[in-house]
Amino acid sequence: MSTPLRTPHTAVPALLRAELNLLLRNRTVAVTATLLPVVLGLLLTRTSGPSTAVPALAMQVLTILGFTVYLTVTTTLTSRRQEHYLKRLCCAAPSPTTVLNSLVLVPALLAVAQLAVVLAVGLRLLAPLRVEALFLLLAVLAGTVCCAVVGVATTGFTSSAEHAQITTLPFLLLLLGGGAGSAVAGQAAQPLRFTPGGAVTDLVRHAVAPGEGVFTATLTDLVVLAAWTLLALLVARRTFRWEPRS
Repeated sequence: MSTPLRTPHTAVPALLRAELNLLLRNRTVAVTATLLPVVLGLLLTRTSGPSTAVPALAMQVLTILGFTVYLTVTTTLTSRRQEHYLKRLCCAAPSPTTVLNSLVLVPALLAVAQLAVVLAVGLRLLAPLRVEALFLLLAVLAGTVCCAVVGVATTGFTSSAEHAQITTLPFLLLLLGGGAGSAVAGQAAQPLRFTPGGAVTDLVRHAVAPGEGVFTATLTDLVVLAAWTLLALLVARRTFRWEPRS
């Protein structure tokens, strides 16, 4: 950043443009954050039908949340930190919070755009299935916030962009594995619904097949995601670093 960014009104758009350009220059990150989640999401729907709508739509959402939001946030923040880029931005931007929010916002907005496209195509392929859009919207927004904050927290344990391939595995397992297991009906899947993936899957289930007590169940799912987000926020405040890790 060649000139200081005096106010948030000028800093945020400039930081968003700069981060998007940097993200797209890295081919590996660009493919992981843009093409791969969309292709996987469309394949899931293409090979599914109305009878398997819940797991198909849920895995679409979780795939994009896992790769575009969580993995991209962890990888890019770690890379920017190790390159001293974060520290330089802090000197130019109005506040560290502005820098962090702007960098995280890029993959979050990208994920929302991807989900809008993938879910629109998926719902058309699954027609005449009727879906309650409010619950899908809650799944997307709450899941995006949760994955973004967990991504910030994970950078505290990640020494390099390559190391992120290891440090992101536990949460990706909770997200994708918990979601896949929660999509299976039965009491055996109940504990998995307290994972981030399980809560998102439940919200998708409410969108496709709302039953009795749907609003109470939705509130429970949102509380689960909020709890994971709060836990990640507490961890991030203790472990996040602006200086490179040795």
